[in-house]
Amino acid sequence: MSSYGKMDKLNALVGLELNEGNVLKTAKEFGLARQTLINWKNQLESDLHLLRQVEAAKANLAALEELSALKANSEINRRLDEKPDKISTKDLVSIKDAGIKNSRLIRGESTANVAHNTEDIADRYKGHLLSQGFTEEEVKLALAQPLQLPSGDVIEAEVLSGES
Repeated sequence: MSSYGKMDKLNALVGLELNEGNVLKTAKEFGLARQTLINWKNQLESDLHLLRQVEAAKANLAALEELSALKANSEINRRLDEKPDKISTKDLVSIKDAGIKNSRLIRGESTANVAHNTEDIADRYKGHLLSQGFTEEEVKLALAQPLQLPSGDVIEAEVLSGES
């Protein structure tokens, strides 16, 4: 039984792609048993399927963390409007920031302070609020307040509402 290295497999699988999936032709070109090439192809497809599932799970987890952070932000605003003396803003802000940082880490993004394109963030924020079922009026109210980013930067309400 022959032993093949990673490069042998990679080259054969690239050859298979170049041969438009013709297993017999590729196996002959690379001096492989047809079944060996089929096994490698099946393993690659299985690995890619698993990778897609992992990436989808990571994206869902990141979205949930972001949603949690947005909910915490809404809760902060609601409680501050109702009874500002009955809540620890520091605690709620910590929860919100942790959710945003977690979503960035899950996506493989940096949590360091970085410059942001405020218009892009404002558009994404508006889109997110609308996608979560907020009415246009609720979105307008949310955009009337400054948005604090995890980096510590603040996007003023005028930028969020498009009045800049």
